Amino acid sequence: MQLANWVQRMFARTTSSRLRGARAVVRHRERALAHSQRWLECLEARTLLTTVVIDYSLDTNNFFDTQAKKDLLQTAADSLASHLADNLLAITPGPSGFGFDNTWDAIFDDPATGLDHSITDMTVAAGTIIVYAGGRDLPGSTVGQGGPGGFSSSGTTEFNELVAARGQAGALLATETDFSLWGGAITFDTANEWHFGLTTDGLDSNETDFLSVAQHEIGHLLGIGTARSWQNQITGSSFTGAASVASFGGNVPLFGDLAHWAEDTTSNGQIATMNPVLLNGTRALFTELDFAALSDVGWEVVQNTIPSVTLSVSFASIAEAAGTSTVTATLSEESAQDVTVDLIFDGTATNGSDYTRSGTQIVITAGNLTGTVTLTAVQDVLDESSETIVVDISDVTNGTESDTQQVTARITDDDLPRGAGLQLLDINGVPGGFLEGGSFPRELVDVNGTLFFAATTPGAGNELWKSDGTVEGTVLVKDINSGAINGVTSSFPSGLTNVNGTLFFVATDDFMRRNDGILRRALWKTDGTSEGTVMVADVTPFIPSPGASGFIVAVGDTLYFSGSDDHVSLEDEDHGTELWKSNGTAAGTVEVANIAPDIPGSESSSIPQRLIDVNGT
Repeated sequence: MQLANWVQRMFARTTSSRLRGARAVVRHRERALAHSQRWLECLEARTLLTTVVIDYSLDTNNFFDTQAKKDLLQTAADSLASHLADNLLAITPGPSGFGFDNTWDAIFDDPATGLDHSITDMTVAAGTIIVYAGGRDLPGSTVGQGGPGGFSSSGTTEFNELVAARGQAGALLATETDFSLWGGAITFDTANEWHFGLTTDGLDSNETDFLSVAQHEIGHLLGIGTARSWQNQITGSSFTGAASVASFGGNVPLFGDLAHWAEDTTSNGQIATMNPVLLNGTRALFTELDFAALSDVGWEVVQNTIPSVTLSVSFASIAEAAGTSTVTATLSEESAQDVTVDLIFDGTATNGSDYTRSGTQIVITAGNLTGTVTLTAVQDVLDESSETIVVDISDVTNGTESDTQQVTARITDDDLPRGAGLQLLDINGVPGGFLEGGSFPRELVDVNGTLFFAATTPGAGNELWKSDGTVEGTVLVKDINSGAINGVTSSFPSGLTNVNGTLFFVATDDFMRRNDGILRRALWKTDGTSEGTVMVADVTPFIPSPGASGFIVAVGDTLYFSGSDDHVSLEDEDHGTELWKSNGTAAGTVEVANIAPDIPGSESSSIPQRLIDVNGT
C-alpha cells in the first residue's frame, strides 16, 4: 500500500482546483440591456440524472433566510444537474479490510468566512454532489464565488482513486480528460441588491439576478474554469474544447483569468452565462456554449429534449357581461427556441358575436414556459342558453402536443327571460302556476366573482340567492323570512350593494314587526353563507320599490343609505327618513345628519335620494 504517496498526490491536485475556484467570480456594473431567459428546465417533467444536495449548515450569516431563496438555488442547481448523465460512484469511508481505515477529508472554503474548512469521513451517495452554500460580504464588485472542493485521503489505492475520480477514469490520467468531484462551496455577496425571482418580473436595473449568478457559480463548481481538464484545452488565450469550438464556430476567446469566456461572448444571440460580467437588471442563464464547456470538461451532457405542450383555462365559466378567461399553453421544459402553438376554436359560441379572442396562436419565446390567449365574452340582449368555446391544438412548432389537449370555456347568459324561468337553473321548479314557471331574478350584483340576486320560489318565497355560473353553484343563501306573517313568507331582498367584498341589502324577517303588527325592513349583510347572513342594525332603509336606484350606495368601505329608525317604538319617532351610514356593525350604523328636523306634533323627512359616490365622497 503506497498510502503516503496517494495522500500527497490527491491533496496537491485538488488544492489547485479549489483555489482557482475561489477566484472564479462574477462582477456586475451599471448598464441596462434587454434580459433573456433560456435553458432553465421545467424539472417536474425531467428525471434528475445527477442529484445536487445543498447544505446550509455553514450559512451562519443567514443569507438564505427564506425557503424561497433556497428553492431558487436548488432550481439553479437542478437545471444543470438534470443534463449530466455521468455515473458518479459513492464515497463510503470505513474499514479497508487490511487492518486500517479508508478515511478522507473534504476541504473547501467556508462560505460564511472564506477560511479553509474540512469535514472528515463524509459519506457521499452515488450520483450525488454536495454543495455548501452561504453568504458573506465579498470584496469590490464581486457578487459570487464558487468552485469544487479539495480533499485529502488515506487508504487503499482503490479508495483513493474513488475519492479522486468517483469512477471517471479520465480524471486519473496524467493529462486529465475528465472531471469529478465530491462537491464544493458557493457563496454570495450579502451587501448586494438581489432579485430572487424565478422569472424576470420585478428585476430592476439596480438589482443582480440571483438565478444567473447561481448558475454561473455552479458552472465553476462543475469544472468550467476550475478543472485541469479545462486547463488542458487552453491554447494561448482561447479555449479549444471540441464541443465548444463546434458550438461557437471556432476557438472561444477567454477572459484574462482564463476561467471565463471573453466579456460579452454570446451563444445563438444570447449572452453566455460564463461571462466574467453580469449586467444589473439582466438575466443570463446557461446557453448551448456553456453546456458545451461542461461536455469538454468531461461531463456526459444530455441534450435538451423537445418540450411537450399542455393547455389549461383559468375560468371554465365566464359571465356574458365581458367575462374573461385565459387559455394558457405550458411547456414541459424551457426551450432554446421559440415554440409556436396553433389553436383551433369550436363550440356553440361564435367568434365576434358571442366572444372575442386575442389570437389564434400562442408563441412561447425562448427561455419561457408559458404563453396565453384571452377569451372575452360579448354582452348581448338575447335570452339564450349557455354557449361553449372549445379550444384545441392544431399544430406545434419546435415542440409536441402532450397527448390530446382540449379546454372549454362556457359563456353564461345573464339576460332576463321573457315568461320563462332562469336559463342556468329553473329555481322556481314549477311549470306554469302562479309564477308561470319563473323565479324572476332581479338586482343581480357581482361580489368577488359570485353573482348575488333575489329570486322567488314557492317554498321560500322571494329570498337571496347566489351563483358561481353553474347549476350546482346556484343556491339559496338563506331563507330569511321562514315564517308567515300576514300571509307573507318572503324577505324581499332589495338594494343589493357590494361594499369591498361584503354584500349589503335590505330585507324583512319574521321578527321585524312593530306593535301594530306591520312588517318593517332592516339592513342586512352576507358573506355568502347562511351563518354569515345577519342583520346589521334595526334600522329601516328607504327603497320605494324593488330595483329603485339612488337610495343606497357604497362609498369606500362605508354604506350610505336613506333610512329611519322610527320602527323601534311608536312613542319615539324623533326623526323621519334621513341620510344614514354603516360600517357593517350595529354600533357603526348611525344617522349622518337630521337634514329636516321634526316639527313638534309631526314627523318631517328629507328623504335623501340619487346618492352618488364622487371620488370617495
